[in-house]
Amino acid sequence: MRRYLQSAAKGYTSTQRMNSVIDDLKKRNFYLQYDLNHTTSASEAFSLQKGNCISHAAMIVAMARHLGLEAHLNQSSRNAGTQVAESESGVRFRQRISHINAVVMVSEGAFIVEQDYRIYRGKDLNLLSDRKAKSLYLNNLAIEAMLRGELEQAFVHIRHAIERDYDDSTLWVSLGTLYRRIGDTTLAQQSFTHALNLNPGDAMALHNLALLQDSSRFEEAYVDNFIAPTDRPLMSGEALEGAQESEQEIGPLAR
Repeated sequence: MRRYLQSAAKGYTSTQRMNSVIDDLKKRNFYLQYDLNHTTSASEAFSLQKGNCISHAAMIVAMARHLGLEAHLNQSSRNAGTQVAESESGVRFRQRISHINAVVMVSEGAFIVEQDYRIYRGKDLNLLSDRKAKSLYLNNLAIEAMLRGELEQAFVHIRHAIERDYDDSTLWVSLGTLYRRIGDTTLAQQSFTHALNLNPGDAMALHNLALLQDSSRFEEAYVDNFIAPTDRPLMSGEALEGAQESEQEIGPLAR
């Protein structure tokens, strides 16, 4: 990716160089092969050209930072929802999902770069710290490993996530779901209860705790995934459905 940036980044300022990279990616039709449940790192997204929204956002953030710009992952409030996923062993889980995109900061303000490389002025942003971004990335890896039936690896990922961000109820819900998956209802209940102690309004923890307490209910357990709730990259109209005028596509950074 660094070699690519050396050849594609043209201009006198960091902003000009970033714009030239975005233009080049569009000309090359460099779009990720969208895989909802395959979260890749920034370098993997670039080399494999595969992943989901968090993968693409991480790639853009890494490129922008390499070129000297401040950039962050952003958790969008738009296009949040749920979907049912099924593990390779046939166990069903309901995933709460939300969209992650990249935000690049320039002197004129914050700009969102979406998966189709369209650019918008940032508004109502929820920028993630690097610590939070890493913990959510690990949470995704844990859920994906669980869906593949790789439970030992799933526990490794979620425990590393909790070590980084102990006070995030989302991660404790995922841990509880894993314990429920292996039949350890005591540790599952403790995990969901701890999630509620951290965030009494966590609907996922409430739902999963209710499932444990009522063995007659056969609903899917809930888990969190930070992926776009579609089977293809979000396009501009979908990503900003109902947007204000100031959020419409504006073209290059800092126009």
